[in-house]
Amino acid sequence: MSPNRICIILLAVLILAVPVCGAKPENIVMGPYRTSFDMGDIGLYTINLKPPSESENFQGTSYACYKAMINGTFPLKVIIEIQDFSTPMGNNAEETIRDAFNLLSYTCGEPMIINRTIDSKPAVLGSASCLAYGINLFCYPLNYYPKDNTATSVVIVVSNYPWDGGTSALVKTIHVEKA
Repeated sequence: MSPNRICIILLAVLILAVPVCGAKPENIVMGPYRTSFDMGDIGLYTINLKPPSESENFQGTSYACYKAMINGTFPLKVIIEIQDFSTPMGNNAEETIRDAFNLLSYTCGEPMIINRTIDSKPAVLGSASCLAYGINLFCYPLNYYPKDNTATSVVIVVSNYPWDGGTSALVKTIHVEKA
């Protein structure tokens, strides 16, 4: 076999192997946090980091907010938000998810809400059909104190990517840690 044929065969094997590798994992810095995830082969998308902001919740507790928006082919989008509270807050992720779906109640059906582990933390995942698309929300504490069920930082994610088209992979691979 000629050297040219061997090179062509090797090149063909490499080209065929590329799709099997899938998309590359993402690593982004959101304020003082390093966030990594892999949504799989979802096509082209951009990641837009929003400037940090300060806010206050209904109880009057101030918090810093770090946000990243993943924009795919319209209208596919993921929003990752990290909230750092000035004092420990009660950890009620299920209430957070239910409240979010209540805000969407005019466009969403009854959500399915389950407890599961995400990023090695106790998390809550909610899913509902909203208009033509499904909405998946999940929430978990970064710094969790089980003794008094409080947290000082939480991760909240909203995705309208299909479950098997990016969201499931995101749930399985997201990892947030102090940078």
